[in-house]
Amino acid sequence: MKKRLEEAMSQADDAEEIIPLIKKAIAQYELMPGDLFDQSHQAPKLTTQKHLKTPIARPQVSS
Repeated sequence: MKKRLEEAMSQADDAEEIIPLIKKAIAQYELMPGDLFDQSHQAPKLTTQKHLKTPIARPQVSS
């Protein structure tokens, strides 16, 4: 367990060093998410009721 904790802490230290470098490169080269990530692996966008293909059933109001 101690070994796993040491490995996790080492990885966290690596991330703390790498993240600022990545941010600097993104700003320097004006990169966008599409430049860095394959579009096919992005999470699908949530669909709201306004964009559903089937109409929403609404109760009829009688006069």
